[in-house]
Amino acid sequence: MAGRRGPRLRTPRYKLPDAVVALPGARALVAGDGAAPELLLVDRGRSVGLRGRLRAAWAFATATRRPGGRVLLAGGYDADIRPTDATAILTPPA
Repeated sequence: MAGRRGPRLRTPRYKLPDAVVALPGARALVAGDGAAPELLLVDRGRSVGLRGRLRAAWAFATATRRPGGRVLLAGGYDADIRPTDATAILTPPA
């Protein structure tokens, strides 16, 4: 499979298999393993931080694209490896 290198993340991350959501316009929201979600601008080859922070960094959370451009982030576990029942609704800029 051929490919090319994508934009670098602003924050090193791991344990985020279900916390990346493809968005319209060659963009992707990366919300896993970090308290500061970021937006990948694939066609521009860069990543930008989003305003605001989550209450804590979550590992193995899920991110689900919702109507209106919003993204629901749910579950996973916190930095102390405790399961969380937390949720957040993120609204990436258009």
